[in-house]
Amino acid sequence: MSQKLPTVQFVDALVGARKTSRTIDFIASSPASDKFLIATPNTTLSKETAAKLEKAGVSVLQIDSENGTNCQQALIAATGTGEHKVIIANLDVILKLNRMYMADYHLFIDEIPNIYESFYVEGMVLSKKDVRNYFTVSPTKENAAFLDLCISNEGVEFLSKWRAERLVSFAPQKDKRGNDKPSLPKILETLMCEHYRMVIDTEAHNKFIDSDGIRLTFCTLMQPSVFLGFKSVTILGANFRDSFLYMVHEQNIRFVPHGIIKGFYDDHSHKAKQTKIFYFSHRNCSKTLLMTRKLGFRHSSIKPPR
Repeated sequence: MSQKLPTVQFVDALVGARKTSRTIDFIASSPASDKFLIATPNTTLSKETAAKLEKAGVSVLQIDSENGTNCQQALIAATGTGEHKVIIANLDVILKLNRMYMADYHLFIDEIPNIYESFYVEGMVLSKKDVRNYFTVSPTKENAAFLDLCISNEGVEFLSKWRAERLVSFAPQKDKRGNDKPSLPKILETLMCEHYRMVIDTEAHNKFIDSDGIRLTFCTLMQPSVFLGFKSVTILGANFRDSFLYMVHEQNIRFVPHGIIKGFYDDHSHKAKQTKIFYFSHRNCSKTLLMTRKLGFRHSSIKPPR
C-alpha cells in the first residue's frame, strides 16, 4: 500500500497582498479551542507578527534567543501548558522539534522555506577527529560523488551533553549579515532530525580526512515528512508554484490552495508609481539534486520591472 502524501496548504498571493494580515484575521476569528504555531525566518518578523496579533486581541507568545533563552525548551514548555492561542518561533526550531509536542497545533509558515541549503565549515571549527567520531558516511545510491551523512552513537552522546550542560564551548561566530555561522552542534542537530537528509562531497571528505583539505561542504535537503505531525500546515509565500520547494516535492506532497485565506490583490495595480517590482514571470528553472556534481537549481528567469 502506498504511503499517504503529506498535505500542505499554501497562500501564494502577490508580494504586498497582505497574506500575513489575512492570516491574522483568520486566526483571530477561529474557535477558542484552536491553537496555532507561526514559524518565521527571523526574530524581526516574529516580533512584528506578535505585535499585530496582540493588537487583534489574540493571546500570543513570541520565542527567541536574544536573552539567552533555550528556544527548544521554551517551545516544549509553551505547547505543554497551552496557555497561549498562538506561539511564534523560528522555523528551524519548530521543524526540528519532536512532533509529540505539536500534534494539537496548526502550523503557519511565513515565507516559503528553503528546502535545500549548503554551507561549509572550516577546519578551525571542525576537525578530522570530529568527522571520524561523530559522523558515519556511506555512498549515496544516486551518485558515488556524494556521501550520505549520519550521526554516530558518539555524536548522539556529544549532542545530548551539549544540550543539557553546555560543557563544550562553541562561541557562536557571526557572518557578514550577523547570522550565526554553522557549528558542530548545529550540524548534529540537523542529523538527529529524521526530516532532513545531509550529504557531503566524497572527494572533499577524503581530502579532509587525509589532512589535505581545509573545509567541508555540507548539503541539506528537507524531506516531505517534515510537514507531518501537525493538525494542518499552511505556507505563506508569493509565487509558491514557482518555488524550489514546489518544484522538488510536487510529486511527494499534496499541495492545495488554502480554502479561506486569500490576498487582497490579484495584480500589481495597488503599488506606488515610484515602486519597481521584480517578479518571476513563469517557472523556468532546472533542478539538480544528486545526479551531477553541482547541487541546487539553475537557470531562473526574472521578468523586467513593471
